[in-house]
Amino acid sequence: MQLLSPHDLPFKDVKRIAVVGNAASVLHWRAGSQIEASDLVVRFNEARTKGFETSVGQRTDILFANFANNLSKSPPPRLTLNPRYIVCLLTARDRDTRPDAFLEWANGCPVLFSWAPDVLPDPKARRARNLTTGLYALYLIREWFRPESLFVTGFSAFGNGDSGHYWKGSPPPAIFFHELDREAQYLGHILRGYAGKLELTPEVDAVMGKKAASAKRPLSKKIGGRVSKALLDWGTRCRRYSEAF
Repeated sequence: MQLLSPHDLPFKDVKRIAVVGNAASVLHWRAGSQIEASDLVVRFNEARTKGFETSVGQRTDILFANFANNLSKSPPPRLTLNPRYIVCLLTARDRDTRPDAFLEWANGCPVLFSWAPDVLPDPKARRARNLTTGLYALYLIREWFRPESLFVTGFSAFGNGDSGHYWKGSPPPAIFFHELDREAQYLGHILRGYAGKLELTPEVDAVMGKKAASAKRPLSKKIGGRVSKALLDWGTRCRRYSEAF
């Protein structure tokens, strides 16, 4: 097992980076060729490419993953993505956990362990829950690599009824752990702080309040998505209220 430092990642002079989130909306845009044309392609956790190449491309240079990944959750990423490197983002809850299960899952792929950054837009803001891996990674990509161009797709902040991963329809268990109503706020904060050329697919634009995602969906899915989002928002507020006491 090769353990890395940030200085070991050979991507210091990349100009174009594609960041591919796991939201189901990524399948609407058929951006695979644009993703493959980038100098660096980034994916997250249990992402898949086989069968979805037209929309998400095929190559994976860096896989950002949380510490909870293990073989009981998904196959080794070498079998699904074959990433060149894995960056494992650690949070305070991981400090007393041994890395054995994660390293077994990494299956010999070079790994960089890094603490997740603090991306709060307001120093006075308080957050009881961690952000998603994708948001932490976006901040690190922006600061580590400083690319000239950044293409971002597959980030919906669980909005517009887009609650499932693109390779499976059901919402991931982690959706109930994060501060769903604040994900959009932090995503906008991170992307607005990027000084280069920013290219976003429509659902990311929608999260930032620029325009509504334009992909057409059946009415039943629209209604179901809105109901699901309302229930998730209600559950998040109830959980936050109970945690305050």
